[in-house]
Amino acid sequence: KVKISWSKKSDVDGYQVQVALNKKFTKGKKSKTLAVTTGWYGKNPTNHTFAKLKKGKYYYARVRTYKLCNGKKCYSDWSSVKKFKVKK
Repeated sequence: KVKISWSKKSDVDGYQVQVALNKKFTKGKKSKTLAVTTGWYGKNPTNHTFAKLKKGKYYYARVRTYKLCNGKKCYSDWSSVKKFKVKK
């Protein structure tokens, strides 16, 4: 498994994070959308762990934020792509 981390952003409603086996994110893609919660228990996630990745393979990761616009998610541009190798 691998833990993907990013910087906390203010004034967003959530994040979408992806990992894949190629730079174009067409092979072996896994995606997760994480919402920012409000209130006294509010959480602004800054990481996510992906499990069941193939060991010894190179993966690519990217993150983007979203805001709710008229009930739909309006996404930002993707972050730069980071390459990493799964060791165990």
